[in-house]
Amino acid sequence: MLDNKPSLKHAESSQVTSPESPAKPTLNAAQHFYSLIDQPHKYLSSGIHSFTRTIDEFFSDEKVEYETNGSYLHLTLDSVFSEGGNRGFVGNAKARIVLPNTQQKMRLVFESDPHEGRDEINPELEETLLDAAQDKSYFAGLEAVLGEFKNWKIRPSIGLRLNSKLELLTRIRANRFYNINENWSAYLRNSLYRYSSSGYGFKTSLELDRKIYDKLLFRSTTSGRWEDENEFWESSQLLSLTHSMDAKRALIYQFGVFGISEPRVFATDYLLQLRYRKQLYSNYLFMELSPKIVYDREDNFEPIFSFTVRGEIIFKG
Repeated sequence: MLDNKPSLKHAESSQVTSPESPAKPTLNAAQHFYSLIDQPHKYLSSGIHSFTRTIDEFFSDEKVEYETNGSYLHLTLDSVFSEGGNRGFVGNAKARIVLPNTQQKMRLVFESDPHEGRDEINPELEETLLDAAQDKSYFAGLEAVLGEFKNWKIRPSIGLRLNSKLELLTRIRANRFYNINENWSAYLRNSLYRYSSSGYGFKTSLELDRKIYDKLLFRSTTSGRWEDENEFWESSQLLSLTHSMDAKRALIYQFGVFGISEPRVFATDYLLQLRYRKQLYSNYLFMELSPKIVYDREDNFEPIFSFTVRGEIIFKG
């Protein structure tokens, strides 16, 4: 940047100076000094939104599916190894097909264990792969894309949930991204839903993200859920540190606290977890290894160890 400018020595030699009119120093050196000071700030704060989106896409976060309008198929199968040599299975499937001639405003959706009713910390394990597929709830229905209203992306849907019985599920979801400043961003998601047999429910979560440097992301996730049949709040606080090792590998270190508000607010579980994720082939085949320790109130907060091996397939249209 400085090569195209005359040097300070050359500038001084080309000026006629006198005691009455001393030579004015050039600003190049000062500008260069302050630009060097400003470099780390720009390095840390640039691209927070694109960086968090890249991390979320790599880990197949649900909000990435929510934000995109195309068709997709998302399949996961977990093999969970617990203390005592026990092994169980849990799987999930999600699909979305954009209907033709709707300008991507209507789509068919299919989900196993809809997000509104899922147990994130203690999923129910099955002894065989067949049981893992059979003993689940499934939702199939229609979802509409209403566009944006003051930066809110709104998605109403209606369909049927099949578990031990058939029931109607209606829901409306509203998500929004907030650009707080150069270093911080936030993402708020809300879901108001109603099951025909058990009544209304509401689920909300707020994510706060900070890019620490070009390969490290801090995230704080605060969540809450309330349902008619329980009449109390289920809440959680999850702190995550994501390390992007390279284009095909990443690590997440997590600590979480889970609790309820009945009869007062208290903790029911504590979680320590490490998630190692690797892209095996192209952009649709992934493997995840996850050692986990859960401290459950019902077990007097004794540590419960488990290790999960996940296979994941993602197709996007």
